[in-house]
Amino acid sequence: MDMERVLKGLPWTLKNHLLILSKLRRAEDPLRIPLIHVPFWVQIHKVPIGLFSEILARQLGNFIGNFLEYDCSDLGKENRNFMRIRVQIDVRKPLRRRKQVMSTGVCSYSKRHIYVIVEDIERGVKWRLTGFYGSPYVQDRYDSWEILKRLSTGVEMPWLVCGDFNEIMYGFEKRGGLPRNERRMKSFRKTLEDCQLYDVGFEGSWFTWERGNLPNTNIRERLDRGVANLGWISIFSRVKAQHLIHTFSDHCPILIGTTENEARVQNSIFRFEAWWLIEDSFIDVVKGLWEKSSGELL
Repeated sequence: MDMERVLKGLPWTLKNHLLILSKLRRAEDPLRIPLIHVPFWVQIHKVPIGLFSEILARQLGNFIGNFLEYDCSDLGKENRNFMRIRVQIDVRKPLRRRKQVMSTGVCSYSKRHIYVIVEDIERGVKWRLTGFYGSPYVQDRYDSWEILKRLSTGVEMPWLVCGDFNEIMYGFEKRGGLPRNERRMKSFRKTLEDCQLYDVGFEGSWFTWERGNLPNTNIRERLDRGVANLGWISIFSRVKAQHLIHTFSDHCPILIGTTENEARVQNSIFRFEAWWLIEDSFIDVVKGLWEKSSGELL
């Protein structure tokens, strides 16, 4: 019991010198144990709280040394605005202090959008990111779509748009309440088609907005999504929007991570969705991805 407590409390020091300990296994020669690794708790600062996740913690931990553990127990408490991870460090190597994964520059913004250029340093590519908020008022929806169309012209780069569009693409993306006006949905689909933007798909609950607690008043809709052009999809072909759990807001947060989840392995099972066939852009998307594919097609 005392041994486990000592090992769990690492690292220890003796007279201001680092004390390296290792658990001796049965039949192991103590003289052959390389005392070169020590676990440390590390604080990661200047990371937006909305990006805190075990996936990011694992990536940062493996950059510093070898990831061991992510402490999320005190998130949200006062003065806890940093990530806390436990990593195993090789004491023979110099400490790695900084890691810049991406840099961004704001190009334009309004009350409906913010448009930035993202420089992905690790991949060596630049791409466009637009955070979008469609007008909640039907009479102003046309102006929202015009903003998106203007942003789509002039720059030939991979492009991702994500946010609350305040509109659904198809009737099956809503349950409860009055049916959505077909003309409004068609206008939204036509805007995405004109901008050559395609839904990146999602994981989690099918809806992103909910109102009403009783069965006869409950309404659910998929108002929030990520859409991208073929250039962006070809770079991040396995990325999907993750619909996270919502608490205070009636919208659920959406996470679109550009680094693949390690649990999403290669050779994953392909599943065809029948509703893809009713998408006007279905043939163009398949053709475009087929032509851009660099792997085995069959």
